[in-house]
Amino acid sequence: MNSMLINQDIHYSKNKIGYFIFLLAYFSLCFYSAFYVSRYCGENRFLENIFFLLISISFIIFARNRKINVHIIPTILACRSVVLIYNVIFVLETTPMWILSREAMTLCAVLVFTFAYNFTSKERTELKILCASMSFIISAQIICTYIIGGGVKSEIYSFIGYHNYSITFLILFTAYLLFSDTDIFGKVVCVLALFATVLSQSFGGMFVMLGVWLFFIIKKLNWKNKNTCIYTILGLIIFTVVLFLSPIKERIFTKISQLFEGDYQSFGTGRLGLFEFSWGNIKRNIFLGILDNYNPEIFNTQLYSWFQHYTTHNHFLESMLVYGIVGTVFNATSIILIFVLGIKRCLKDKTRWPIFYGILAVFVHGFVEPSFLTMYFTLFFWLFAGVLVAPIKPFNCGYQLGGK
Repeated sequence: MNSMLINQDIHYSKNKIGYFIFLLAYFSLCFYSAFYVSRYCGENRFLENIFFLLISISFIIFARNRKINVHIIPTILACRSVVLIYNVIFVLETTPMWILSREAMTLCAVLVFTFAYNFTSKERTELKILCASMSFIISAQIICTYIIGGGVKSEIYSFIGYHNYSITFLILFTAYLLFSDTDIFGKVVCVLALFATVLSQSFGGMFVMLGVWLFFIIKKLNWKNKNTCIYTILGLIIFTVVLFLSPIKERIFTKISQLFEGDYQSFGTGRLGLFEFSWGNIKRNIFLGILDNYNPEIFNTQLYSWFQHYTTHNHFLESMLVYGIVGTVFNATSIILIFVLGIKRCLKDKTRWPIFYGILAVFVHGFVEPSFLTMYFTLFFWLFAGVLVAPIKPFNCGYQLGGK
């Protein structure tokens, strides 16, 4: 049986059925997500099964007659689940559905990482299609809801989530597409994503997205070419005019004045208060986590009462809240491995730098937005992580731990 197993470069053109199902799994999140259904059709907690079913079918198609290699990162992620289960059984009480959703998140992270680690095509065509298509869909949905909602921030969303959360995906996709060798459509959707980010009025997203674009302009453009300067200046003028003709300019001026006046609480849209509230809850069970950002001693009439049950809006605090110090060690170890191994891979294979830039951008964004440790974003983050740390050459053995 082992002699029949093959292990060689996987090409997109020879595996279109498997990659079509893979892409279909991700595209389903843009049109039939739990966020959209709960907003318009009531609560439905099992929509993720559609993604899980499709990605599992794709995994099986690729796994036939191929060796499956296991990296140490999924093993570390599984360890955090053990911490969570122990905490729930012996320390805290919560609903079985909550436990199931958290464990499903880890299971999906392990699955998509292992898929990317083993079955990414040599050309990464499927990743480029995924990023370009989903950037277009999410950007279009944000722009449409902005127009329909009259620019009211609470009415701006995509089917994958509200304005701030949706921008996390656009940052990841844009950073990858800008620095990748993509066609004209890939570059156009990057511009569309930039405008969608501005219209979303997510200031944390704007800051990181503009940082990505600025890095791209400095690093990739040929400034010795006269046309480069002309087109760059023209683009900045158009962007500035569109920006200041929109109703968003008033919110931008307000934010700038809050910053210079030292009103950091308002500038951060209450995040400093949320961080303080979250840390107070974390300290109640700092080693294993408290699971829910809720303080029973705070009543509706008191300060910070509106933070009850909120996500912490910070990936470190969210990890501490759900998994405590013990589980956060596993999460931090996974992230550190991704960056350390990722840099090593990029130094040998320069085509991986765009993936690294995307992960770095959303990591920075995760300090102010609830992206990490959420069901939908984890499906993309660990996919990118698997592609980044995957060995440059095909494996030489049937089971390999560590992926050196």
